[in-house]
Parts: sequence; structure tokens; C-alpha cells
Amino acid sequence: MSALGRNRKLVAASVTQQKAVEFATSRSVVAVIFKTSHLFRKVTVEVDDKFMPTGVVLKGYWWWAFDWKNFRLSSMHSNQRRVDITTVGGKADYFPVVGARAVELTEYDFCEEEILPLDPCRRADTNLLWFDSDGVPSCSNWCRKTTLEDELRVRTSVWLYHLDKQEIVSRRRAYMEEMRVLLRTADISYKFWKRKGSVAHSNQFARQIADIERRLAETERFSRAKRAAVCAAAAEYSWIVEEGLV
Repeated sequence: MSALGRNRKLVAASVTQQKAVEFATSRSVVAVIFKTSHLFRKVTVEVDDKFMPTGVVLKGYWWWAFDWKNFRLSSMHSNQRRVDITTVGGKADYFPVVGARAVELTEYDFCEEEILPLDPCRRADTNLLWFDSDGVPSCSNWCRKTTLEDELRVRTSVWLYHLDKQEIVSRRRAYMEEMRVLLRTADISYKFWKRKGSVAHSNQFARQIADIERRLAETERFSRAKRAAVCAAAAEYSWIVEEGLV
């Protein structure tokens, strides 16, 4: 496969997922589209169960350094080590796994490692992320009942990708509140439509649903957090399920 073909495949595989995990946290997709990162690092620093460096530096996965399957779209924010007022995060040279690491020269598709970081290109991984009403990331029980391993992977990813950075949490919370306002407004139109059977209210409600669906698209900013807000409101607004928003 040519370099151009590999790049196109990389973009196609990664763009639709980057917002789900918020692996890219800059203000737009365009700002990060040409920045790439290795999922499996060339050099790896070992950490303990509290994410503290043990002082052991491993060779890492040097033989996958130019394997396009190991590339992910990234941002400087999540790829570099940063210290916030109360949080710390960023990949740097960290890549925690459970158990033994892959033997050198193992083919990428035959790697059997139990990696802890969530992979933004795997739907099953991105579905593990949840956000509370304040925008704080956590492990999701929405799609299925999570396991202790799921919770560990989410906790690791929040630390590794710095998803709990205060600036990011604040922006995420604002988008979630905006979504809650849209849901309340749509509910008013829905109730008027059901009470009066008016075509005008029916059309207005349909337009509001279309707007909400557009804002939930994976290419939109903080789409996973906004979807969490919609899922949380499903118990209050029956039409959310009826309209297929969750």
C-alpha cells in the first residue's frame, strides 16, 4: 500500500472516533488532523497501580514505529505530559498493560497484550467512557454492565489522556448544559404537539430533533459528553428513546 493510501486509511479509521474518546481536545478537527501518535510507544516507562513511575524504562515497541496500524490522530494536549492545578496527565512515554508485554518483532495483528489505554479507533473502547452532569469522565454502564477491568481501563485512560483536566471538564460541562437546554426546549414543543395536534408544533419539534441529532454527530465537539447528557435525560423525556436519540 502506498504512503498516500496508508494516510487515507488512517484518517478514515480515526477521524470518526477522535471525539468519542476526546483523544484530540483542540478546538477543531482541522487543528489536529496532521498530528499523529503511536498507540504502542517506541519507549515505555513502567508505572505502578497508582500510575507512579517505577523507575524501569522498557525498550517499548520500536518495531511498530512505522507500522501505520499503530498510528492514531492525536493532539499536543494528550500526547505531552502536563500538570494541571489538581490533575496530571498526557501520554509522554507511558503505556500501561496487564501482564507480560509482546515479544519483540511480534506482528501487530497477532499481539495478545491486555492494554489498559482505551483505543479511540475501537467502538467497544469508546463506549466505556461516560460523563457525569458536571462533565467529569467515568466508566459507563449504559451499553452493558462494566467489569473491574473496564473501570481500570477507563481510570487509566483518564489519567493517560488527561481527560479530567479542569479546562477540558469546564468546556465539556458547558456543552452538556447546552444540550440539556435544547432537550427542555424540545420537550415544550413535544407537549404542545401532543396536546393540540398542531402541524406547526409537530414541525417545530422535528426541526429541534434534527438539530440535536446534528450536535450528537461524532465529528462534533464533545459529542460523547453530549450523548451522555441525552442518555441521562431519557428517564425524564420518553420521546428521546422514541426518536432514536439513544
